[in-house]
Amino acid sequence: MTGQTFHFLLRQDINWDLAAFIFFATLCSYSFHWYLTTGSVIPSERMNWLQQHRNLYIFIFTVALAGACFFFLRIVAYWPWLTISALATFLYSAPKIPHPYFRLLRRVAVGKTIFLAFVWMYVTTILPIIVSGKPWNNSFSLFIIS
Repeated sequence: MTGQTFHFLLRQDINWDLAAFIFFATLCSYSFHWYLTTGSVIPSERMNWLQQHRNLYIFIFTVALAGACFFFLRIVAYWPWLTISALATFLYSAPKIPHPYFRLLRRVAVGKTIFLAFVWMYVTTILPIIVSGKPWNNSFSLFIIS
């Protein structure tokens, strides 16, 4: 999706440092989220597999975190914009952290799917536009809305 933004909207080559950062940050986020996911009311093969392979999620999280940090340093000039995406991504999984402060977020964790869609929209469209350095125009807004 990031590649499409660069190709169709910005009409320039993809910024591979940004794409790699998004790739590793996504792996990191999903590994973190699924590691924190415990049993389900309805047993499933997926949940059984998840419980049996929890160490794999720690490994993927660690490798992905290292990759995200490496590529973050290559695009560190955009750290305020990257921090927004990291914070928003963290907030998606934060209610699963077994700490009273984070558990309070479960009360406001309404609309997680909509929230995640907005995070993906930000990461795959707005970040590439910002990194490209092009001045904002109406076609950018229309592309993001679509």
